[in-house]
Amino acid sequence: VGSNGITTELQGTGEQASKLISAQGSSVSYSERGVLQSTFDNGSTHSSLASINSEGIIDTRITRISDNSKLILPRVSQGATVRQQADRISINVPLSHYLTGRQGGRSIRNSSLESRFTSRSGVYSQYPVTGLWVGWDSQSGKPVYVEPLGADAELLIENTYDNQSAISLASGSAKIRIGDSYGQTLNSRSANAAESSLSVSSVPSKVALNGPRNLIAMPAYLTIQPSDFEFRFGDYKTVWVYRNKTWLFFTTDSSLKPGYLEKGYQELTESIEPGEGFWVELNPPANPTNFEMEFRGSYRMLPQFSFTREEWSLAGAAERISVEDITKAANFDQSSEDDDNSLGFFDGSGGIPPGTMIG
Repeated sequence: VGSNGITTELQGTGEQASKLISAQGSSVSYSERGVLQSTFDNGSTHSSLASINSEGIIDTRITRISDNSKLILPRVSQGATVRQQADRISINVPLSHYLTGRQGGRSIRNSSLESRFTSRSGVYSQYPVTGLWVGWDSQSGKPVYVEPLGADAELLIENTYDNQSAISLASGSAKIRIGDSYGQTLNSRSANAAESSLSVSSVPSKVALNGPRNLIAMPAYLTIQPSDFEFRFGDYKTVWVYRNKTWLFFTTDSSLKPGYLEKGYQELTESIEPGEGFWVELNPPANPTNFEMEFRGSYRMLPQFSFTREEWSLAGAAERISVEDITKAANFDQSSEDDDNSLGFFDGSGGIPPGTMIG
């Protein structure tokens, strides 16, 4: 703790340190799961929440106090520094970890971080996910990625508590990709280049949660690790996932755990996968709210979608899908009738919604 605020530094074995620097007046908490969160109110208009987990990954979001709407800034790690200030949030990110090879694929050490394809058949993202996602383009409505042209590239992201974030390079150069197309090349500010910055939207995608229990699907580009649960789901009563004929739960309310465990439910300790359906249970009273996530596009069409009888599997799409498309994707035997129109996705032996099982 210094005169300018609170500095938190986490460093994994063999990795660069990630830093979270909070302004004076910040409220800092540390959970039993190893997640440190810093909340800072810039006055009366906005508050920011920066969360750094045990792996040094930092998530940052801004909340407009008047209507509780959110802005989501890029998720960063490995040498990044996030600063919460009264007039802005600034993020410095070394881009060497996002270098790609000639084939356009992510380097081996980063291949496990993100994948356009998922382990759930037929679900893949609308756009490539190589590079660092920084926001989306307000004109085209497509996600924006930054791909470095050298190991010396360092990105600066600044948000002045506004819908738009300014993207520039503190050093090096990088390509900008909007959706599938490469646009301008960013050069460092020190080079005095004409194209040294751009503006992107930080407004997130939203799924409306209107009742006490809501079934939603994880986007194809997003995997939520156990270390992310607290940041993503901390505002909700409980999140439920159904696997192998068992309900798994996550909650930050320690008073609920004994009752759940007594009923035979198990604590969720594994990632929620892209394309996987899960239930969000809101705290009473269940006022309308949103599940927000960074906008990186949607799903492509489903070339194959293996049907399931034991899990909730949902898939949204980037374009209109007909009943015929879904039927074919589900490997449905068209020679037999399906009187209840279930397509084999659900049966009475499992997958019953939490509203029925959980009191």
